[in-house]
Amino acid sequence: MLAIAIGLTQLAIAQSAVSGRVINSQSREAVPYVSIGIENKATGTVSNIKGEFFLKLRADISSADSVIFSSIGYKTVKHSIADLQKPDNEVFIVPQTYSLEE
Repeated sequence: MLAIAIGLTQLAIAQSAVSGRVINSQSREAVPYVSIGIENKATGTVSNIKGEFFLKLRADISSADSVIFSSIGYKTVKHSIADLQKPDNEVFIVPQTYSLEE
């Protein structure tokens, strides 16, 4: 019984945040200052200079919710929280270029 209680406590702690690193899919370099937020929820963060992020999850957020990664010059990427429950997440974002007409 004690082992079950300890296991459930660890599961709850493990699911209370998602973390990882945002990487440019072409250059394989870290992408700093990426906006990261839970879709339709008022919670989010920004990746640091090394592309690393840590996003604490509130009680009203479930594994079915989506995390959105966006940055100027890159296509927006969406992942479910369930997909980000592993310890060493690498989120790849794709550079996006625009042509301007004269």
